[in-house]
Amino acid sequence: MSKQVTKNQKNDKNKPEEPEQQVFEEKTGKSKFIYPNGAIYIGEYKQLTTGVKIREGKGKMINPLESSQLPPIKNSKPSTPEENKQIKEEENSAEGEQQNEQKEEKDQNNEEGKENEVEQNEEETQIKKKKTLPKTTIDLTKPFPKGMEWYEGDWVNDQMEGYGVYHYSNGDIYEGNWKNNLHNGFGTYIFTDGHRYIGEWVNHKIHGKGKYLDMNNVGWAGEFRDGNYHSKDQSNLNEEKRISDKIEEIKKCSVDFIDSWENTFSSSDKKTIKDNLAPFFAKEENMGKYFKENYPKFEERTPDKWNDALKFVFNRLTGGKGGDIKGDMNINVPKTNEDLLFLNKEGMLTKQVQEDLSSGQVIEITTKLENRTACLGLCYNKELQKWLIIYFTDVTEKPGKK
Repeated sequence: MSKQVTKNQKNDKNKPEEPEQQVFEEKTGKSKFIYPNGAIYIGEYKQLTTGVKIREGKGKMINPLESSQLPPIKNSKPSTPEENKQIKEEENSAEGEQQNEQKEEKDQNNEEGKENEVEQNEEETQIKKKKTLPKTTIDLTKPFPKGMEWYEGDWVNDQMEGYGVYHYSNGDIYEGNWKNNLHNGFGTYIFTDGHRYIGEWVNHKIHGKGKYLDMNNVGWAGEFRDGNYHSKDQSNLNEEKRISDKIEEIKKCSVDFIDSWENTFSSSDKKTIKDNLAPFFAKEENMGKYFKENYPKFEERTPDKWNDALKFVFNRLTGGKGGDIKGDMNINVPKTNEDLLFLNKEGMLTKQVQEDLSSGQVIEITTKLENRTACLGLCYNKELQKWLIIYFTDVTEKPGKK
């Protein structure tokens, strides 16, 4: 019996076969690459399985006068952040536009450079065939003129990463660590006027511990942030201001607590009052790892007596119904255990007055009126998002007793 050939099978025979995608051998080597803009790379490379070669290892990249790759660092003596605020905003705007233009140009150069790459030993015959390949005007046997940029050092995945030296077009020199084509880590920057910075960098900015020296070798050593120098005295003043503002913020939490207590008490009946008010009191399981104290228990007083005692504190904080504050009232937010007034100094187990409100932060409230004194201690539990009572006394002295 003869085999029948279907119409689809005939069409399949006439259809040209799609060429298989070529897979290249992954390899490394040394070479010279000339880019369309005249830039040159000499050094180690890595060939990917796609056939693309990228800069990888040790190498030197030389850029002609019109192809600056990185903006030089602005040279100015250390000053306060306030003095540099306006300059910094202008720099950030200009730098952002310049980086976008450089990124587009670099991406184009990389793409075109990889297409027009030249390997000295293996592809000399192919160079002659590439009529679009420009001739470089750079003489590698002579010193580079001012205005030309070049980098020599480590490369990872086609980017400057590791240790290297960069000569800027204006004459500045940076030697140190790189990551993502930017100064990152520890490095030395020498300005053309003789000023220099030695220290830490983050994303192309002077940031961290370092030392700035002028041409007369007068230096500023300490902490730098976003290019600005921060002296120890200034840092201390900033920290004191932060702590002062945070203390005022924490003090307001005591009013919120008392208000929450009164609202809960007024909305509870005899059946629900215990279940509703008991969670306001600290227990070992929810407070033991933050502050050790002889916690008061809800069962020690009747709900009405607890409310009377805390309402006494509440009235002092708000000035009572008439709005006038009667008696003496003090809210203490301690920075250390030495600042505690009545709570157990050895009981404090966590750092106080942190940037974010954290578990273990305490507040001491003392309210006095005539012969009556109430002391309330609160501690914050971040997991529960609640302030809990860790201490309470309410003492009324007998008349005539000192």
